[in-house]
Amino acid sequence: MSKKTLFGVDYTDKEWIKIILYLFVGGTAALVEWAFFYGFNQGIGMEYMLATAAAFCLATLYHYFLGNILVFTSG
Repeated sequence: MSKKTLFGVDYTDKEWIKIILYLFVGGTAALVEWAFFYGFNQGIGMEYMLATAAAFCLATLYHYFLGNILVFTSG
Protein backbone atom coordinates (compact mmCIF):
# COMPACT_ATOMS: atom_id res chain seq x y z
CA MET A 1 0.00 0.00 0.00
CA SER A 2 1.40 3.40 -0.95
CA LYS A 3 1.63 6.23 1.54
CA LYS A 4 -0.76 9.11 1.04
CA THR A 5 0.52 12.54 2.08
CA LEU A 6 -1.02 15.97 1.73
CA PHE A 7 0.94 19.06 2.75
CA GLY A 8 3.45 16.78 4.47
CA VAL A 9 0.81 15.01 6.59
CA ASP A 10 0.51 11.23 6.21
CA TYR A 11 -3.19 10.35 5.99
CA THR A 12 -2.87 6.73 4.84
CA ASP A 13 -4.77 5.36 7.87
CA LYS A 14 -6.92 8.41 8.65
CA GLU A 15 -10.36 7.58 7.28
CA TRP A 16 -11.95 10.90 8.26
CA ILE A 17 -9.47 12.78 6.06
CA LYS A 18 -10.25 10.42 3.17
CA ILE A 19 -13.98 11.09 3.60
CA ILE A 20 -13.41 14.84 3.53
CA LEU A 21 -11.20 14.50 0.45
CA TYR A 22 -13.81 12.28 -1.25
CA LEU A 23 -16.49 14.92 -0.64
CA PHE A 24 -14.10 17.60 -1.92
CA VAL A 25 -13.37 15.62 -5.09
CA GLY A 26 -17.08 14.97 -5.68
CA GLY A 27 -18.02 18.60 -5.10
CA THR A 28 -15.33 19.93 -7.38
CA ALA A 29 -16.33 17.37 -10.03
CA ALA A 30 -19.84 18.82 -9.99
CA LEU A 31 -18.43 22.32 -10.40
CA VAL A 32 -16.21 21.11 -13.24
CA GLU A 33 -19.21 19.55 -14.98
CA TRP A 34 -21.27 22.73 -14.67
CA ALA A 35 -18.38 24.84 -15.93
CA PHE A 36 -17.83 22.60 -18.95
CA PHE A 37 -21.55 22.55 -19.71
CA TYR A 38 -21.76 26.32 -19.56
CA GLY A 39 -18.64 26.70 -21.69
CA PHE A 40 -19.85 24.23 -24.29
CA ASN A 41 -23.45 25.45 -24.40
CA GLN A 42 -23.10 29.19 -23.97
CA GLY A 43 -19.48 29.69 -24.97
CA ILE A 44 -19.27 27.77 -28.24
CA GLY A 45 -22.98 27.28 -28.88
CA MET A 46 -23.05 23.48 -28.67
CA GLU A 47 -26.52 21.89 -28.54
CA TYR A 48 -27.46 21.29 -24.89
CA MET A 49 -27.79 17.48 -25.06
CA LEU A 50 -24.35 17.12 -26.62
CA ALA A 51 -22.92 19.68 -24.19
CA THR A 52 -24.36 17.70 -21.27
CA ALA A 53 -22.84 14.43 -22.50
CA ALA A 54 -19.43 15.99 -23.15
CA ALA A 55 -19.38 17.77 -19.79
CA PHE A 56 -20.39 14.56 -18.00
CA CYS A 57 -17.61 12.56 -19.67
CA LEU A 58 -14.95 15.13 -18.82
CA ALA A 59 -16.15 15.51 -15.23
CA THR A 60 -16.20 11.73 -14.80
CA LEU A 61 -12.58 11.50 -15.96
CA TYR A 62 -11.66 14.33 -13.57
CA HIS A 63 -13.39 12.56 -10.68
CA TYR A 64 -11.78 9.20 -11.49
CA PHE A 65 -8.21 10.46 -11.71
CA LEU A 66 -8.38 12.90 -8.79
CA GLY A 67 -10.10 10.26 -6.63
CA ASN A 68 -7.35 7.75 -7.38
CA ILE A 69 -4.65 10.29 -6.64
CA LEU A 70 -6.08 11.76 -3.41
CA VAL A 71 -8.41 9.18 -1.88
CA PHE A 72 -8.00 5.58 -2.94
CA THR A 73 -4.90 3.46 -2.35
CA SER A 74 -5.72 0.31 -4.33
CA GLY A 75 -5.11 2.04 -7.67
